[in-house]
Amino acid sequence: MGKTYWIKAIPTIVDINQTFYYSVCEHCGKGGGAPIGILYDCHQCTTKNIKAVPKAKFTIQLAVNSGFLTEYVQDKVNQYLLKPSTLLITNYLISKYDLLLLVSEASQESIMQLLGL
Repeated sequence: MGKTYWIKAIPTIVDINQTFYYSVCEHCGKGGGAPIGILYDCHQCTTKNIKAVPKAKFTIQLAVNSGFLTEYVQDKVNQYLLKPSTLLITNYLISKYDLLLLVSEASQESIMQLLGL
């Protein structure tokens, strides 16, 4: 791995309609294609009857002083970037479907789970 640099940037979700999660084997963490929550036989680690769990991934654009960087984000980083954006995503979906809803902070997480985000 090359050098690591710290940059100060403002992250923006590139496409609100992108898939934010994909299913992986609960044991090895590799994609298996099974629906989330379903038991299946993983062909990557040969574990039998294992549950498919969600793994977050998405593309963001980072605004820096000299321009923009587009990055594919996964692993633990996405959990820190996505949580503050929950209200923004909820508001976008409400405006997209012309719904008038009052959403408390406590119910935001439930909405995100319902939407599969």
